[in-house]
Amino acid sequence: MAWRRGRTYAQDLRDRVLADEGVTARRTAERFGVSVSYVVKARHRRRLTGAVTPRPQKPPVARKFVLLHGALRERVVTVPDATLAEHREWLAETHGVVAGLTTIWKTLRQLGLTLKTCPCCRAAMTMIGEDISERLDVIPAQYRVIVTRRPKFVCRACEGGVAQEAAPPRLIEGGIPTEAMVAHVVVGRYADHQPFY
Repeated sequence: MAWRRGRTYAQDLRDRVLADEGVTARRTAERFGVSVSYVVKARHRRRLTGAVTPRPQKPPVARKFVLLHGALRERVVTVPDATLAEHREWLAETHGVVAGLTTIWKTLRQLGLTLKTCPCCRAAMTMIGEDISERLDVIPAQYRVIVTRRPKFVCRACEGGVAQEAAPPRLIEGGIPTEAMVAHVVVGRYADHQPFY
């Protein structure tokens, strides 16, 4: 299927919106069922450039590594200890592709590859799942949930077992409030004399 972006308004509607001169943008938007920002932007563009037709839409830029997925897979298997920086240098030298570490990491993640190696046999480990934990945090008058992801890895080449990073320490073991949340409750209760309910 060909690339498709959100459709532009029909030209007759654009002409009617732009012809509605002596009326406010809000009134024109209500009348024709478009957003106020669209009316303002269309009028501003006509005033600056004289254009009343939509701008041409460009398709998204093709991904850099689409043709190199097989080479990347082979590289990770043959050199499992290589870092992202080493993969970046290899891509530049071998294939002439220059990319940032984030782009390389996202591509490896998209392919299901990992840079984790088995401590026993040094073979590449495969992610089999992850533990997700949530904590309740507070920014005064704003609450948020902090999500911690801890991927689990297993080596398919040997019986090395499952490897996973240790969970970060918490103020209340097994609890969900962060240090800031506990401080907020304590100050509210004992300094500001607010009830718990």
